[in-house]
Amino acid sequence: MVERNYPKALYYYQAAAALGRINSMLTLHQTFREGSLGYEVDQIMADKYDKLYDRLDQNPDLKFPNLSEMLPLPAHPEQGLYNPVTEENEKYLLLKQVLCVKPERGLPGYL
Repeated sequence: MVERNYPKALYYYQAAAALGRINSMLTLHQTFREGSLGYEVDQIMADKYDKLYDRLDQNPDLKFPNLSEMLPLPAHPEQGLYNPVTEENEKYLLLKQVLCVKPERGLPGYL
């Protein structure tokens, strides 16, 4: 059975794009332009990857060592974010953060 871990796939496409792999940059552009792999369409992100693709097309030796900082990947709507340290997706990180916030006095949920 093939694992369909889209956040993991995009993580590694981005890592390859950072090393100057033009096809990986194109995949990232298409993912956000078309909203494929379960990601939402993000025209701003698609345009940024398209500009980087054009730069790579002009200069194949370019590298983008801080690509993940320049263009952080969004969480997948269903699978979350891939964490390379744990090799798992962090699906509920935001939910955990929200549940750990103590409500202010007078708000629903205040004890």
